[in-house]
Amino acid sequence: KGAGDGLRCKTPHLTDDEVKAVFVGAMNAALTNKQEILDSCRTAVEFFTDTSQLESDLSKLEAERDVATELLRKCIDENAHAEISQEDYETKYAELAARYEAAKDKCESMNGKILRRKLRANRIEAFFKTMETSDIITEFDEGLWNATVDTMTVYSKKKIVLRLKDGTEIEWHI
Repeated sequence: KGAGDGLRCKTPHLTDDEVKAVFVGAMNAALTNKQEILDSCRTAVEFFTDTSQLESDLSKLEAERDVATELLRKCIDENAHAEISQEDYETKYAELAARYEAAKDKCESMNGKILRRKLRANRIEAFFKTMETSDIITEFDEGLWNATVDTMTVYSKKKIVLRLKDGTEIEWHI
């Protein structure tokens, strides 16, 4: 409905000071059992950020790409030194070029997956380091907020959930 219909957003408004107080309280709650949280998260992170299978798959894709490259080279060489029809050459070349392009595209895609997974691992590790070096906080710290908080969801004036960058959710009540 439009702005002039008298209906208003029902999400409660929080002041900057209330947001800061929620953050300080929730972070202190998280920091009291931070080692337990970090240990359990590390196991999950290692699983979700492991690239060994992707790298193995990439190696196979690169081998396929290399085979296609060599077959293309031989096809060109054969055309230069043998008596084959130009039509046969063009057909064979087009098939091999398509094979090479498909393998190359799969390699690029796999490299992208590996890179994204490694970037995610680095981001999470930075979060872990921030958490490990953080003690009980007494006031709002913008740097700690930026390093740790993914989202803050206000359900009511009394129920707020902070979602940290490692996926941990902390419910806080004002």
